[in-house]
Amino acid sequence: MRNLCTPFGKFWLTADDSLVDFTLVDVTKTAIADMQKQAPAYNLEKAYILVPHLPENFIELTLQLCADFEVYSQEPIDVVSDEYFYGEMWAKENYVFAAAVRVDNGELDEYGTASEIELPSYYEVPAKFRDELIFKLAYKQLEDFLTVEKSKICDLSLDLAMNMTN
Repeated sequence: MRNLCTPFGKFWLTADDSLVDFTLVDVTKTAIADMQKQAPAYNLEKAYILVPHLPENFIELTLQLCADFEVYSQEPIDVVSDEYFYGEMWAKENYVFAAAVRVDNGELDEYGTASEIELPSYYEVPAKFRDELIFKLAYKQLEDFLTVEKSKICDLSLDLAMNMTN
């Protein structure tokens, strides 16, 4: 697969500035089941893992999630991060979406960062980590996003979706 089309935009991956294919793993059902154990009010439209098909030859890799819209001009909502993933959450049109890279404290955390357009990316990753690099993307309708003002709780559904593994 080369592109992931969502209701609010298209996403793809580049490695060293070249378009790369990826395998798309839909983890929506598992994410919803896991998050509703913690908070039954949470819901989610989609949760995906993008597993890149990396080029064979590289010494240090730059791997980026890209979009067909200016992410930095969208409304930032929050950081989504823990010891296993790093990313952010934004509002775009009628959606809230989160994107993250897999990191593992002690190994990949120093390579995960934001790209020029603010999407999570990997920079200067040694070849030994090539099989551990994945991206996560989850989204839901903005009207379903539970704010403290609206529901007295802070909606962690997109954060919890970032815990999904393939």
